[in-house]
Amino acid sequence: MANTFTTTFVNTPVEKLFEELVLPATSFEQSVAQILEGFQTNVALQRFQASGDIELRNPIFGAGTLGDLLKNEKAITMAEMQLEFEVDPMDFNLDHKFLWGTGSEADQSPSPALSQAILSTVAKEFNTKLETLLWQGGLTGITGWEVDIAAADTAGNVITAANIGVVTPANVISVLEDIVAAATPEMKELGNPSIVTTHAIKYSYLEAQRALDFKGVNVTESGVPMFGGYPIISTHGISANKAYMFNAGSGDESELKAAVWSSSDRFNVLMAKNNPLDDVFGIKISFACGTGTVYNKQIVQYLGV
Repeated sequence: MANTFTTTFVNTPVEKLFEELVLPATSFEQSVAQILEGFQTNVALQRFQASGDIELRNPIFGAGTLGDLLKNEKAITMAEMQLEFEVDPMDFNLDHKFLWGTGSEADQSPSPALSQAILSTVAKEFNTKLETLLWQGGLTGITGWEVDIAAADTAGNVITAANIGVVTPANVISVLEDIVAAATPEMKELGNPSIVTTHAIKYSYLEAQRALDFKGVNVTESGVPMFGGYPIISTHGISANKAYMFNAGSGDESELKAAVWSSSDRFNVLMAKNNPLDDVFGIKISFACGTGTVYNKQIVQYLGV
């Protein structure tokens, strides 16, 4: 005779809130741009250049051809931004016990599990949206690097690679070859020259690699796709069918700059009641930021259409 077991706990949930996968602020996390901290409004990038030719020595100073020493600046305009939500802990009191609000009936607070999930989820949501703002702009005062790169520059404009259309696995290698060919020797030899593009273009390149009879060397290094010795960094923030090559990094030689008050603010989530008698909690994250470039002539862009 078979034994029969019954239980009233057939639908007991795992006491954890599972968060969806979201993309980070890649340009900060992977050191695509230098973060300049401690600024609130406008930031001036001071630029200094020397231009001259070597010639035969002349004992009289100034009798030869004098070179030029040039100082100018580019401005980064910053803006204050925020992301807000609200939550009523009482809404979860009919759910499983690990989500029940804590405290007295008149003063409910989110449970520890709910509080942790709120702080984590809001910070990740802010950073994934921030990455798009950094590249494409969209708020008053935030130009975005795509606009900064394309803007006229008194020291020289961006280099635009030949446009051969929408990037696909069939033409992606040609696109990347044109980008690398357009880059200046200084960009290729100094610092950390990198190709920064969309996830879709990176995936097209990986697909094209699989179709090659001979993949050669330096295809990937520590999981980072490479093309001709240059790393390919992808981000969801760049507009479709666009790619750039420039000196990336978190140091002074990085061509892209982001001015902020405090980089950690993009993870600092505030949760509190607007009024002690309210049931609803407000959730807020605030960040001050602006974008800019140093020398556009040291950047290559591909604008596929």
